[in-house]
Parts: sequence; structure tokens; C-alpha cells
Amino acid sequence: MENLLNFPISRAHIVYNLVKKANKFEEIDKPLAIRFYKEALKLLLDQRKIQDEKVRSLMSLNHVLALKIRQRLEAPPQESSDV
Repeated sequence: MENLLNFPISRAHIVYNLVKKANKFEEIDKPLAIRFYKEALKLLLDQRKIQDEKVRSLMSLNHVLALKIRQRLEAPPQESSDV
């Protein structure tokens, strides 16, 4: 149960733990330390790609909404028929 409580909860925490492990192995086993660093970098790059995709999606949505607003502002006012 104690191991479950110490499980990393975010990518940042995982990257931090990988780098911390790599630091421990730098003097003892350089190839293993390099492997830990590579894994940390892969996680960071994957996270960057995900963030870029989210930003691209939001920019596209923002563009569509801006066009809709512009169309409504440029359209002639419609008469409402209140009875």
C-alpha cells in the first residue's frame, strides 16, 4: 500500500524521478544514467507535442468563432416579430 502512495502522479514527477535516478548512476554506470536521461527527454518531448496539438486545435476553434462573430456583426439587423 505504501508503494501506491508514492507512485508519481504527473509526467513532471516522473521526469523528475528519472533525472534524479540518472544523477545517482552517473558515477557508477554511465550508460544506465544516459538511458534514464533519454527516457526523461522522451517524456518531455511527448508532452511538448501534446501541448502543441492542443494549442493548434484551440487556435483553429478561435478562428472559427472569430469568423462567426464577424459574420453576425456585418449582417444586417433582423426584424423580430413580437406578437
